[in-house]
Amino acid sequence: MARPFEFERSEVLERAMEVFWAKGYEATSLQDLIDAMGLSKSSFYNAFDSKHHLFTETLRHYNECMTTPLASALMDSKSGLTFIKAVFEEIIDQSKTSAGMKGCFLMNTATEFAQSDPEIGSIMNSGLKKIETIFHHAILKAQDAGEIPADKDASALAKFLVSNMSGLKTMVKAGIKPAHLQSIVNTLVASLNA
Repeated sequence: MARPFEFERSEVLERAMEVFWAKGYEATSLQDLIDAMGLSKSSFYNAFDSKHHLFTETLRHYNECMTTPLASALMDSKSGLTFIKAVFEEIIDQSKTSAGMKGCFLMNTATEFAQSDPEIGSIMNSGLKKIETIFHHAILKAQDAGEIPADKDASALAKFLVSNMSGLKTMVKAGIKPAHLQSIVNTLVASLNA
């Protein structure tokens, strides 16, 4: 009878995700992953089958880690516009830390794979769609409160926000200064209720 896995799956996924996020898929070796995850080679293959399969799991894990707190923060927020501002202000705050300089794991992956892997593309699109849905609900909430004009297309604005969030995170990775990022966010927020 096989021995049960003696590790917390979410914990080792988090460790693997950090390696992929820092180095990219191609530059990450199996040994990098085994070392970071604290697994033997046999435990790795028993649990994850392959580097590719592990990578897809880390992307799903990232999606969940990103969207669950966002959805919760929106539910707790009294204002849709305040929620949107807070999301973008958080990106600026992260730009002042080494963690923020890594960019967005989804966007990094999109750049590396350039639509060459349909499974990874599907996971990325699913994550972006969840974020778009959260922004869509925030915009509707802001429109109900009169914070954003009701005649603005909420669906188009949600896509606009996802695009700007991705772009801002890429700018953080490129080393753009927080003051410059702040001016972009100010312009973005102003455009929503113009």
